[in-house]
Amino acid sequence: MELKRWFDDVGNAEYQTLLRLEPESYREQLLEQVGSRSREARALIAGFSGEELKAAIMHLAGHDMQMICEAFDRAARVTDRPVAILAYTIKGYRLPLAGHKDNHSGLLSTAEIETLRQSQGLEPGQEFDLWAGFQQTDAVRRFLENSALHANNLPPPPPPPARTEIPQQLDLPYKKEVSTQGAFGQIMVEFSRIEGLGERIVTTAPDVAISTNLGGWINRVGIYQPEARPDFYEKYHLKSPFRWKEAPAGRHIELGIAENNFFSLLATLGLSQEDNGNLLLPVGTVYDVFLKRGLDMLANGIYSHSRFLLVGTPSGVTLSPEGGAHQSFLTPMLGLGFPDLHYYEPSFARELEILMCWGLRQLQERENGRSLYLRLSTNPLAQPELGQRPGWPRQVIEGGYWLRDYRGERDYWRRPRFNLMSTGVMTAQALAASEQLLEDGVYANVIQVTSPDRLYQGWRQFIGAEGTDAPPPYLMELFPPADRLPTVSVIDGHPLTLQWLGEALGVQQAALGVTTFGESGDINSLYRAMGIHADDIVSAVGRLTVDRITGRRSGGGVGRTDPAQPRS
Repeated sequence: MELKRWFDDVGNAEYQTLLRLEPESYREQLLEQVGSRSREARALIAGFSGEELKAAIMHLAGHDMQMICEAFDRAARVTDRPVAILAYTIKGYRLPLAGHKDNHSGLLSTAEIETLRQSQGLEPGQEFDLWAGFQQTDAVRRFLENSALHANNLPPPPPPPARTEIPQQLDLPYKKEVSTQGAFGQIMVEFSRIEGLGERIVTTAPDVAISTNLGGWINRVGIYQPEARPDFYEKYHLKSPFRWKEAPAGRHIELGIAENNFFSLLATLGLSQEDNGNLLLPVGTVYDVFLKRGLDMLANGIYSHSRFLLVGTPSGVTLSPEGGAHQSFLTPMLGLGFPDLHYYEPSFARELEILMCWGLRQLQERENGRSLYLRLSTNPLAQPELGQRPGWPRQVIEGGYWLRDYRGERDYWRRPRFNLMSTGVMTAQALAASEQLLEDGVYANVIQVTSPDRLYQGWRQFIGAEGTDAPPPYLMELFPPADRLPTVSVIDGHPLTLQWLGEALGVQQAALGVTTFGESGDINSLYRAMGIHADDIVSAVGRLTVDRITGRRSGGGVGRTDPAQPRS
């Protein structure tokens, strides 16, 4: 009884530390700490060797398979409340590093691994054989193979691949000026109308469904709830443009402010084909700046080969009316850095339409497809005529296209020439800068970079395959040698997202972008404060011109680190 009382009362740190003692030293400590209190306890301890005492007292409930099975059996009988099972264990149980305070990154030595292998009766090379080291009779083996536990844990046969027809594009009518977030809502409503497609799409959002433009979609498909709930605005005849029909047939799952749950759910929905043979096409929306709240869960989902569309919107300092806390600038770097995730930042509705249709087809490619991250904006841009260009949809998907192209002008080769590379909402500033430069006799082509990620990954794979017959990346097709000019890049995000382009193309580059936290204010004022306004693009072209004349390699600037500093 005294030994049990000591075991219950001793602190975990001391308990684990004592287990590091040599067996006989451990026995002496027990005799001193417990035996001194009780003659009965002293006799009990004296009757065992140090090895026997350590093995017995180290064998906690979390290592007792019978007790674990009994705990699960008791838990299964509880139906009216949640149940938690806490299994107290020794980390590294029965290994040389068991219970050591420094064993978090501990690895066994080769000699220790060899000792462990021999202790389990394993021959070299048998370490992962199912029955190796198990001294069983044929009857025991047959019993285990036919047991319900074993049978129920066999991996299910892979489900047949599910496919649904998804159009190449929708050809929707858009307003003359529309934001990519506005177009997203319009595209989602159209998807809901397509038979065979709309019923496979499931959306979710952490408390921002309306402010990310899912309202029209939700009006059509409803919100999922296991049991139908009344819409109290409808019941009491209150006005609202949104109908919150909550029922089992709803296809939007609304969450609270819980980005970790959001990414976990998105990843789980994206594995429905593998889990139960039913293909779902999950689309999740979140304020772009709050991607950072759920990065672990996002990484786990991508690592698990889940397939989903992640829409980060609104994004960037363009969100200036909402204040600095909602303005994102690092997320493009996440899109560039995550493997197995295609990052796109379209400027125009027609681009987004093509990307979303292609993205949903990607979700059906369970082996070679990728999840998509779309970084969208609330700032409306004038919509150019784009759909008649030959091969243009492929260019959008591959990562970029020439939006304003002066190469056909008769005096093109006699004038100063530059390339302006823009991404997302900044294309309007690049176009305005191009017009200003034209007035000064400078041809500044505008190349729309729809996906810095796709261009970068293609370039990295190409240089990594040096010496092979690998075809050149799309970046080299987009910029033939004669068209590789001094470049200014601009993004409403960190300038490093595009700054690699100068190195890849072997040209002088000024990379403009956002390198500080945002502020409140009107959009133009904040663009100027961050050094990404059209005037800043023109100034960067001027600095590149001076650099070419003087032979300097200043790079023309990469954005401003202190918005309070005056512009040069």
